[in-house]
Amino acid sequence: MKKFFIIVAIILAVLVGAAIIIPIAFKGPLLEKVKTTINKNVNAKVEFTDFSLSLFKSFPKVQVELDNLTVTGKDQFEDDTLANVGSIATAISLSDLFKQEGLKISSLTIDKPNIFLLSTLDGLTNWDLALPEDSVPQPTTQESGNGMTIDLQDIAINDLNLTYKDEASTVLVKLLHSDISANGTVAGTVTNFNIDGKVGEFVLNYDSTEY
Repeated sequence: MKKFFIIVAIILAVLVGAAIIIPIAFKGPLLEKVKTTINKNVNAKVEFTDFSLSLFKSFPKVQVELDNLTVTGKDQFEDDTLANVGSIATAISLSDLFKQEGLKISSLTIDKPNIFLLSTLDGLTNWDLALPEDSVPQPTTQESGNGMTIDLQDIAINDLNLTYKDEASTVLVKLLHSDISANGTVAGTVTNFNIDGKVGEFVLNYDSTEY
């Protein structure tokens, strides 16, 4: 009986040790995969101050968290910050770290996002982050399945502050201290989402009058 408990204790120690070591060992490869995926798919400058992995929070999946993320525009919006986010967390299967076809995302939690949407007098928008078609690398037959699979069953956005400014119509809209929950899928050009939310404060400014 004593040997049995010793064996159990050793197994538990190995599992705990693996849960601590694996996130550290795979942090580098996953960080590069995240950066590469972002850079290939958006026409913007995306930065974050920290990147962490944990096997304990979403076991048996790996929880990935980006802290203090900022999205800054390019070209005419080079000096404009489209978004800054306190943190973004998602759970990824450990097996995805070894795959070439990208990452499967099933849940997403966004804390304290501040988003500024701008439509200029000449009709340009700062949220149009799609890369020019001729600059997007065309996949080969073997690579055609690469990228992210988006099947979000659990989306939580906490304490959202959203500002929309339309310079042509002089409209300014703010949704402050809002919470949103959603689920849905993205398949090709078709997007389906079920959304529920609560807005803490709604502000509408039109022609110098605030409502």
